[in-house]
Amino acid sequence: MASDRLATLPVKAFSSSVSSVSTVDTSRGFDTQKQSEQSSNRDISTETLEKDPCIVTLENKEDFHYEILESIVLRYPLPWHTLNCSIDSPVIFDVATTINPKKVQSEKEGWERYFREHLQGQTGTRTDGVTAQFGELVHYWNYTKKYSAAIGTTCDMYRNLNNWFGRSPRNFCVLHGSCNSARCTADMLNRSCFLNPMHSPHCFFLPIDLPRFPLITRPQKPSSPMNVCVLGNDRDHGLLASTVSVLLEQWSKLKIQIFVHGRPIPTRAALAQYRTWNVSDLVTMVHEPDFLAFQRSICLCHMLLPMISPVRNPGYFDFPSGMRKLTGIVPQIIANKVPSVMHIALEEIYRDYFTAPVEVYNSTESFQHAFKRMVFQLLVGQNNATDNEGNNTSIRK
Repeated sequence: MASDRLATLPVKAFSSSVSSVSTVDTSRGFDTQKQSEQSSNRDISTETLEKDPCIVTLENKEDFHYEILESIVLRYPLPWHTLNCSIDSPVIFDVATTINPKKVQSEKEGWERYFREHLQGQTGTRTDGVTAQFGELVHYWNYTKKYSAAIGTTCDMYRNLNNWFGRSPRNFCVLHGSCNSARCTADMLNRSCFLNPMHSPHCFFLPIDLPRFPLITRPQKPSSPMNVCVLGNDRDHGLLASTVSVLLEQWSKLKIQIFVHGRPIPTRAALAQYRTWNVSDLVTMVHEPDFLAFQRSICLCHMLLPMISPVRNPGYFDFPSGMRKLTGIVPQIIANKVPSVMHIALEEIYRDYFTAPVEVYNSTESFQHAFKRMVFQLLVGQNNATDNEGNNTSIRK
């Protein structure tokens, strides 16, 4: 249960956040019979009393992916029955961050400040029912504790996964993309978990435990400002620019914000596409490296747009030979319950998890119609309505 101190902050309570998306399957990849044996063993106090409390460390050796660490603590499925430790008391999760942060605009300082001020010492119920407690920030090159398990949060970046897995049978991995048989053995995959459902039948969870702030008020009329947000410079900004240019006469207060999280702003490529359509004056480039300030900015968006497609960004889609990675905007859409317009192939992957209205498209023309319907929907605030041309504006949820 989160403490009173946490309840006064503009950050969500852990237990309610986890339970709200309990449909995510966090048990796949581990033997279900052993899972039931684990549950039975928890009732045998004579066994657990002889074991030391479980302590787990997260190793985040790269200067990114900080936004998934909280979810790893609350969602990563560990096989407690093999760790020879007790889960009768809260399991301590320490975090070891990179020792080589980027010299310019590192995200590390902001996330560590968030951890110390909002997470450290707090407890929450994990998706497997075990109580987790956020421990302390530690150094992975000089551990002073004996850990029951270690979770590598950036295993995709390891040059040799054999070294990590071979070091201990209690080492586990978070995989951000596909791992073929030449790199990952069956044992490695059994000790790994992915961040999206495209890797069935292997374990996965969605990293949607993020700081939350009150959402911006929905616009009340066409003359009200409407913030349309895109995460990333390398997105199909030309498609958005051409669509916005057509809609300006009807909705004059559209504003486009392009977020580049934790990295320098590469303005030329994106802004050039908006200049082509004479709408560059609507664009603001948002570079906010501070973790908490970035999350607060996301909550000022009326609409979050991935602006990716299978042809342009194949690595984020369900192709058997592709990387099948999670795009970072999806957890933001789900966690913050922000409406979106996205390619139908992306919507199909995460359809069961969206928490706000989503419109879909599969071509330039259908994007223009979908975007217009979403704008109109946000204005009228009704699920079944028609726009000024008599087109139905019902939105898929």
